[in-house]
Amino acid sequence: MKNIAPILKNSTSIIIAHRLSTVINVDEILVLHDGVVEERGTHMSLLKKTVFMLLYAGHMTKLIKPL
Repeated sequence: MKNIAPILKNSTSIIIAHRLSTVINVDEILVLHDGVVEERGTHMSLLKKTVFMLLYAGHMTKLIKPL
């Protein structure tokens, strides 16, 4: 995402991401489920909502390796 950030500056872009870390710094995130927008907002505001928080928690759990 860092590599394309200068290209996306001052423009409207649609980014489809499976890795949630890809969209941490975007202006608005839409959380879709079966083609329906379930939640929308910034990364921080969505962490307070159920669907996104559960997705993010699951994503972070996969990144943490057991000792």
